[in-house]
Amino acid sequence: MRIYKKPRKPYYMTALARDMRKNPTPSEKVLWEALRERIFFGYHLRRQAPFGRYIFDIYCAKKKIAFEIDGSSHEDKKGFDRNRDADLAGSMVKVVRFSDDDVMNNIGSVLERIRSALERGSAPPSPALPPVMVEGSKCKTSTGQ
Repeated sequence: MRIYKKPRKPYYMTALARDMRKNPTPSEKVLWEALRERIFFGYHLRRQAPFGRYIFDIYCAKKKIAFEIDGSSHEDKKGFDRNRDADLAGSMVKVVRFSDDDVMNNIGSVLERIRSALERGSAPPSPALPPVMVEGSKCKTSTGQ
């Protein structure tokens, strides 16, 4: 049962994400080569994954964690990134950011941070408990247990 509602993606996002997969930045290419098997410590990762009106560099749907590489194009978009992160928090998506420089010069550390984030993760909360029915002084769940 889904507790959150995944935002609808605009019709053009799938084509845009496909184009971005075909033309990665150098740091995206380095990171994806390191994660190429797509199963990283048991977690399925997707590259340039559309989510609502955003596209994540790397995304783990099971844990609802997006991994973003901030290169030179993000220098003038810090406000946009902050607003995007706040918007995604409403969809219960955690964003983990890496600098372009870290990916290119310290890939081992980046992979360790990805592994650590996936292991401690930000999985969606468990479904709500069934309503409680009160009989006298005893409490029972609506399933009669």
